[in-house]
Amino acid sequence: MGATRKPRRQDGDSAPARPASAIGPGAEVERLRAELAEVAQQLAETQALAHVGHWSYRADRRQVTFSPEMLRIFDLPIDEPHPTFAAYRWT
Repeated sequence: MGATRKPRRQDGDSAPARPASAIGPGAEVERLRAELAEVAQQLAETQALAHVGHWSYRADRRQVTFSPEMLRIFDLPIDEPHPTFAAYRWT
């Protein structure tokens, strides 16, 4: 019979990845949070370098959320609540 393949880590390391169950759910959640924070930081740095931003709209709340770089582009304060949809709705 053929040998079963162990999962490999996606970071280029050739060492087999440990299954989440071997680490424990709390440790896996913390690892994922740290990875997400790193990716968010990379996105913010990239947007700042390129002078582009992003925004999202939650229709159920009529809420617009701007990235920090988008706020800088529109010369809006970063530390204050985001503007409402009505404030930026084009008529």
